[in-house]
Amino acid sequence: QTTEHRVIQFVQGSDVTFSFPIQGSEWNSSRIPPGEYGLRILLDTNNNGIWDSGDFEKKRQPEKVISIDKKLSVRGDWDNERNIVY
Repeated sequence: QTTEHRVIQFVQGSDVTFSFPIQGSEWNSSRIPPGEYGLRILLDTNNNGIWDSGDFEKKRQPEKVISIDKKLSVRGDWDNERNIVY
């Protein structure tokens, strides 16, 4: 399957803390607790919601991940808006 499903990933340290599928050009959620997060966009070719490393023997490439340079600082009781271009 070659269709890329986009997933936004919120990262703290080396751990993906939250992960949500993106259906359109806008996304919102009130479920992100306050904190500082790195952001990544996963191009999820098999639509399983997680990054797959690929398989050399099956000649399958790893799924692409686009890291967003600027961290997102989420503040409690605020509307936290961010434009992401990748």
